[in-house]
Amino acid sequence: LAYVGYDYSKLPEDQEYPGTDYTLEDGSAPTWKQYIEYTALKRMQQMEIIVDLAEKDTEFELDPAAVEEAKTQISDLKAQLKESAAAQGGTPIAFSKYLRLQYGDGMNTALFEKIVEKQTLFAEYTEYLGKTKSDKYLADTAVLEENYAEQKTAIDCVDYRIFALSPDTSAIAEDASEEEKTAATNQATEDAKKKIDAMFGKITDEASFITLANENATEAQKESMDFSKSETTLRTFAQNADASNDGLNQEAIDWLYSADRKAGDKKSFEISGAYYILYVVKPVYRDDTTLPVDVRHILVQFDTEATDAAADKDAKKAEAEALFTSINEADDKLAKFLELCETENDDTGSVENGGLYEYVTKGDMVKPFEDWSFDPARKEGDMGIVETDYGYHIMYFVQTHEYPMWKYTIADELANDEVTKMLDEAVASDAYAVAKDNAVIAKLNPSIYDSIISSYYATV
Repeated sequence: LAYVGYDYSKLPEDQEYPGTDYTLEDGSAPTWKQYIEYTALKRMQQMEIIVDLAEKDTEFELDPAAVEEAKTQISDLKAQLKESAAAQGGTPIAFSKYLRLQYGDGMNTALFEKIVEKQTLFAEYTEYLGKTKSDKYLADTAVLEENYAEQKTAIDCVDYRIFALSPDTSAIAEDASEEEKTAATNQATEDAKKKIDAMFGKITDEASFITLANENATEAQKESMDFSKSETTLRTFAQNADASNDGLNQEAIDWLYSADRKAGDKKSFEISGAYYILYVVKPVYRDDTTLPVDVRHILVQFDTEATDAAADKDAKKAEAEALFTSINEADDKLAKFLELCETENDDTGSVENGGLYEYVTKGDMVKPFEDWSFDPARKEGDMGIVETDYGYHIMYFVQTHEYPMWKYTIADELANDEVTKMLDEAVASDAYAVAKDNAVIAKLNPSIYDSIISSYYATV
């Protein structure tokens, strides 16, 4: 909220909403309270619309597993309340009372369960609707090509090498005078520039780039990256956004993705006080050959602070091999994999969803992970152990998708635009209008608002 201009020293009704996406009927700006009510109501309407469409769609079937998961979430919540009370030596609060405290007067167990059911149906049908419409666009080559032409800049790829050098100011004493610090910084900047210029003049091909990067990298850089490895300076299937994440400014990106580039082109840039060298390996292209994949993994992570790195590596390898054997010997390998993933996966980004990464394309992952995942012989259910700089990965291959990633990107965007437009039109229609004197909203709104104010403004 602070990012969009919310003032925590004022109540929501005492400050104007600064956005332009909603105005009152008379054209004036709403207060934050009015805007919050508007967005909450719109979200409720959208849910009712999706639920209504789902119930009328004869081709849609709700996944029974999703229904069971929703029921489990409710039973787990009830169990947590009992466990919490038992741990404190008290009597568990009644579930209905807990719900009123959390969501306001008028909420009860039956209503809560009904809302959870609707939320489940909403989530499942929203996903179904998006996929159905996306599949429609995936089958329309003309539409995909037309939209590609409009988004070419964001979709096209470049393979390039990159090396960056910042002025080394680590030796400047903290107690040095400002004049001494300025002089030392200027000298470090000059030294870095000379080093980059000398390196730039010696680059003749990829091999020389790798060698020179390794020779010119600072000790600090080498502590975190191995510049003797080809992949350290290489970027493949890199899109505009990837280049931006590499620290490149718009001038460097425009040069890199220019249609005039050819393999072997090189150029140096000064960006934010650092010096960069770019070398074009493969000029701008659209990746029509790589089919994205879904893979699962369990990471047995190296201890970066281990006093004996070799011993830690051996221990982690043995741990990974033991997990791999346990999975491989199970009657249901996937079920065992998912079970172990909950407790043994050191990758916090995927532990909650069974180690799954979907629509992985080349350039997304580190090279050993990528090489295993995109092996042409890879098939569903394949398993293996892959070593990367992060640790050992127990791999489980899920599937290869049908189309290159750029097609999915465009199809999903078009599908999302279509669904958004449909919802906006439905919200604005009389069919899903909400009466201004709606009794349920009139009852719930003050209670919920009071709860928000008492929670977030207790110390204001």
